[in-house]
Amino acid sequence: MDSLKTLQAINLAIWLRNNAHLISKQELISNIQDLAKFDLFSCRQIQRICGGRIGYTTIARYIKKSSRTGGFVNPNSLEIIREILYAKHNGQINYLAIRAVLADGTSQNMVSKLTGVAQSTISKYLGGDNGKVVK
Repeated sequence: MDSLKTLQAINLAIWLRNNAHLISKQELISNIQDLAKFDLFSCRQIQRICGGRIGYTTIARYIKKSSRTGGFVNPNSLEIIREILYAKHNGQINYLAIRAVLADGTSQNMVSKLTGVAQSTISKYLGGDNGKVVK
């Protein structure tokens, strides 16, 4: 997926995280369906993004997801993930930000999927002293 589509998905996920408790259930379901079209998040991840307002089995009924998009995403790290995506788009990798997202519980697989930074690159550089932005 291109970085613009991923950015749109992350922005929608942030909006959902911040507003799920303020909107009607029908509006929530509509936004969940929009988020699911990007095919980046699993039903359980979407449930966490929505603060548990709607169960993952209910989400699964509405979005009819067939692909596997596992891994863990801490919804509180979405802004940092967005920053990592911006940096990657500009030819930089912010390992300090990646380290922070991983420390918050987001899996390497999801960091890679959402930012475009290869898992092998994450593993290689976070194994040593890498709290800097690398070009």
